Amino acid sequence: MRKLRLGKTLCMLGITAMAMAFSGVTGLGNKLGLSITAEAETFTINATNQLSDGTSAGEYSYSISKDAKEITIDKYFGTATTIDLPKVLEQLKEEDKISSDAKIVAIGYDCFAEDKDNLTSIVLPRTLKTIGHDAFSSQSTTGTVLTSVTWENTGEKIQLTSIGEYAFFRCKSLTGFEFGDNLTTIGRGAFKESGLTDIKIPASCTSIEGNDKGSDTTDGAFYGCEVRTLTFEGGNISLGLAAFSNCEKLTSVTFKGETRDIAIGKDAFYNCTGLTDVVFNGKAGNVTIGEEAFYDCSKLEKVTFNNEKDKITIGTNAFYNCSKLANVAFAEGKSIITIGENAFYGCSGLELMDFGIGVSAEITNGRIPNNSKLIFY
Repeated sequence: MRKLRLGKTLCMLGITAMAMAFSGVTGLGNKLGLSITAEAETFTINATNQLSDGTSAGEYSYSISKDAKEITIDKYFGTATTIDLPKVLEQLKEEDKISSDAKIVAIGYDCFAEDKDNLTSIVLPRTLKTIGHDAFSSQSTTGTVLTSVTWENTGEKIQLTSIGEYAFFRCKSLTGFEFGDNLTTIGRGAFKESGLTDIKIPASCTSIEGNDKGSDTTDGAFYGCEVRTLTFEGGNISLGLAAFSNCEKLTSVTFKGETRDIAIGKDAFYNCTGLTDVVFNGKAGNVTIGEEAFYDCSKLEKVTFNNEKDKITIGTNAFYNCSKLANVAFAEGKSIITIGENAFYGCSGLELMDFGIGVSAEITNGRIPNNSKLIFY
């Protein structure tokens, strides 16, 4: 790990270091005046340095992989309001402190969290693959002042694959985030109580987590955030316990593209009281709507399955107390619909359930209101 002070002027490097070295970096060790052995994968360097352009300030600790090509930013100790990580990397290369082909691939646990209340914006390298647990989180009820997280303007693809638990917890001023096309996992509480307003989940993403190993329904990845519109671009997707629960400003949810298997977990959209419309556009595959998934979505008016699915399962209490739900429509095809107990209990406004040509349905005490019209062809 290295500690760097970044300021407005360039000063000479002062190193007080201890190294736990690795194979393939002996030359780098010699440049730094360190004794390097070949056993360990990372090493520690304490250094004081200042960046000439003044874009960021503070101290960093970081780790380097044993081939000297991958860097993890472990901890930031400074007080800057803006940080540009690609420029930090370039400065280190210019001063021969890291190899010329090194790249930042990860931000570590708690790296920019807690006491970094003055950080308003950060630029990330497109080589970044992992944002660690609690990386930008805040325990303060007022949240962080972070308003902007952007990617360097290189035109290359964003390599991000995972966002850890509570990574942006209570980043209430952060209204947007670009996920890229390689993301696979968003951890529980990752954007809990954040300010994100328009969320587009890439087709590469297969898991949006909740507290699936426990019963806490406040740990969903986007629990209580400010989202208005939510779009899933395609692919297979699993939503964990309370993934979007209590997102009271959410108005629409759309599954589009070539979405195949969709698993919506328990309480995934519980108490999304502003939600009016849910659309499933993906082709083939299975849809599972879990227990109490849309419980108390009191403004929900319409749920539409626009393309044939292999199987659609609507769980117990799935749409419980969705009192304004008026229309549920299933596209024609050979879909098999299973409706669980009390799935539509309290849906007093439900007027029509339209089962397209070829659709078969099994309804187990679904508590569909007596005034509802069920159409089979």
